This record gives sequence, C-alpha cells and structure tokens, in this order.
Amino acid sequence: MKNGIVPNATLIYLNGPSSKIARKENNGNSMKISFRGPKESDLKALHKFVNELSRERTFVMRQGEKVSMKEERAWLKGILTSIKRGETVFLIVEVDGTLAGSAQITKLKYANSHVGRFAISVAKKFRGVGIGKQLMLEIHALARKKLRGLKIAELDVFGDNTLARKMYKKFGYVQYGRMPKGIRHDKKYVDEIFMYKKLK
Repeated sequence: MKNGIVPNATLIYLNGPSSKIARKENNGNSMKISFRGPKESDLKALHKFVNELSRERTFVMRQGEKVSMKEERAWLKGILTSIKRGETVFLIVEVDGTLAGSAQITKLKYANSHVGRFAISVAKKFRGVGIGKQLMLEIHALARKKLRGLKIAELDVFGDNTLARKMYKKFGYVQYGRMPKGIRHDKKYVDEIFMYKKLK
C-alpha cells in the first residue's frame, strides 16, 4: 500500500472537471474522485488542508507558519471574486468527499494579462497515484476555456523538488530562469526554478 492507497488499481476518468472518477481496486471496491470549483462552504476543509501542508514543510511557500481562519476566509473570498471576474480558474479534487488537492491558474495584470500563474498542491496521502497529473490536465483545460486572452502559463518550483520538475517538463513546461538559494525549504536554502508553457 502506498500512502494509504491500494496499489495496482485502475483509474477511469470521465468527462472533465465536474465529473466523477471511479478508482477500481483489487477487492472490487471503488473510490469516488471528483473535480469541482470552490464554494464558501469549503472554508474549513481548505483551512485544514493549507495548515497540514505548512506543518509538513513540503514544497510550498509556507514552511510551518500557521494560517488563521480569518486569513483563509479572506483568501477564499478573493478567489471566489477572481473567478467571477474571469481572472482565475480553481479546482478542488475530492476523494470520497475528502479534500485531496487543489490547483489554480490566475491571470496576471495589465501588460502581463496574457500570462497565468499556475499552482498545485496534493495532500500527502494522495500523492503518487495519478491524481496530481489529472488535476493538471483539468485545470489547464479549464483555463483555456475560461480565461480570456490567456496565452502562457508560468510557475515556480523548489529546485530540490525533482519529481515535480519532471512532471512539469512532461506537461510542456520549459525552464527559463533560476534564482540561486531563492527559497527556504525547512532549514536549508534551495534554488527557485522558473518555468513556462505556451497555451496557444
């Protein structure tokens, strides 16, 4: 068993971002995986999710710092407003009703408004089983559909996050810059890698 997930299972993907995905396991049971947009009622789950990532000190910008409920509420309000304005696409992935990850692409402003900033996070329990890859496919497809004038997606990644860098490369992202020791990862400083992908 890897990260609490049954191995050698088959993922069956159906119909896009709001669909259900059946994960057929060896014992004949299935896990229901769904992709959807965020809601106000997701506040507690998102708050728990971001603080778990921070405590883990994984490859995210928060390295142990706690996010207050007030901060998370303001952040979620901003995301929902940005979605309504057509500036952001955001997807939550759930496994049997549990928040397992999220991804977003947000357009930059003014002269950079054709560029979207991409970010993705998957909970530890659900990594390495293909959920993150499908989430990337879904969010990029949604961005092409919903974000008017978007031509480029960009991201930054921890230099020591070799798995993510390989995955981004497979999805067509190209490295265009590096800041030596630009990120603090737990107790050490690592390079910050900048990548981009042409969408049109």
